[in-house]
Amino acid sequence: LVAYADDVGSLVVVPADVAASVRFEEGRLSGSSGCNRYAGEGAITIGPLATTRRMCPGPDGLLEQEAAFLAAMGRVATWRIDGLRLELCAADGALLVSFRAG
Repeated sequence: LVAYADDVGSLVVVPADVAASVRFEEGRLSGSSGCNRYAGEGAITIGPLATTRRMCPGPDGLLEQEAAFLAAMGRVATWRIDGLRLELCAADGALLVSFRAG
C-alpha cells in the first residue's frame, strides 16, 4: 500500500514501516490492512470487507489509518494500472487507494 484517500478525499501516504497489501484471486480479495487481515469478494467493485480484530502495537494512529484505508477500499468502483502501481478509484475516477507491486 502506497496511499489511500481519507473520508474527505485527501490522499494519505502510508508510512514505510506499515506493510499493508491486497491480493486478488478467483473473484476474491484478501490482504493486510497494516495490522489486521481482511477478506472480501469483488472484482472491480469491492463490497464490505471482513477483518480480524487484533490489538496491534505499532506507530501511533495505526488503527485509525487502518479504518480509513478499509473505508476507502469499500468505495472502489474502477481500477487502472500505471507501471508497477495498481490504482483503485471511485466511480467518478478519484484515486482512492494506490498499491505498488512488491
